[in-house]
Amino acid sequence: MAKIKPARSTPAQKRNTVIRWVFYFVVILLCTAFLNAGDRVKPLLLIPVSLCIASNVKEGAAVFIGILCGLLLDFCCNRLMGFYAIQLMLVCLVTSWLYTQLLQQRLFNMLILTAISSLLLGAIDFFFYYAIWDYEHVWLIFLHITLPSCGYTLIAALPLYGLFHFVHERLLPHSNRTIEQAIHTTIEPY
Repeated sequence: MAKIKPARSTPAQKRNTVIRWVFYFVVILLCTAFLNAGDRVKPLLLIPVSLCIASNVKEGAAVFIGILCGLLLDFCCNRLMGFYAIQLMLVCLVTSWLYTQLLQQRLFNMLILTAISSLLLGAIDFFFYYAIWDYEHVWLIFLHITLPSCGYTLIAALPLYGLFHFVHERLLPHSNRTIEQAIHTTIEPY
């Protein structure tokens, strides 16, 4: 059986990949700076950012982005180092797998994943940092801090998805091959 030789990356594709990853890291740093400013209830911007990145990369890169954004989220939220990193790593891995196997790049899919992820991470945070210690009126924290933060995160996912969609349309290599490219594909024997 003959194996199809993969197409090589052109210099323009390599340049676009470098620009895309620099953009990712700049957005991650800006979201981290936003999370560290002030002491009000804010959206956890690193959750939709990591999901937007994970939806367009392979599983290995998604795990790396999940760990990076999770560690930065740990730092911003004053949580135990690795608390959000492990959770966000798993969420990004599942997101990357879902987009590879089942989902299409649609706003609705990203909003559903962002809502599920932010509610799941918020509920786990609430349980381990507040509910498990049986404080009085602990549900007020859930109602006045955790749920609004999840709602703000979902609202913030809209412009973030638009920004990432714009960048991906311009800088991601297109997977559709033309007829000429398909005809000129070389087949090498085993």
